[in-house]
Amino acid sequence: MLYTRRDIGKIALAASAASQLKGAEKPNSRFNGVQIGTITYSYRQLPGSNDAAQVLQYVLESNISAIELMGPVAESFAGAPSSGRGGFGGGQRG
Repeated sequence: MLYTRRDIGKIALAASAASQLKGAEKPNSRFNGVQIGTITYSYRQLPGSNDAAQVLQYVLESNISAIELMGPVAESFAGAPSSGRGGFGGGQRG
């Protein structure tokens, strides 16, 4: 089986996150049966907020066990190309 650079990056990121969890208590944001969660956009003002591994660390430090991936963090982690100035395609008009 062949892996792309993108696949290797995802595997490395997952391994990094898993190694941080080893020996640590599992995050739990369920209170009286109600699950509390957040979206990754909530961490946009923090340093390194465009890096999926850093955002995961912030989520773990917050003891959050339910998240929704949003914005550039999720898109870059999924391998979306940079669009330059924003919008679809990022190409030039005209």
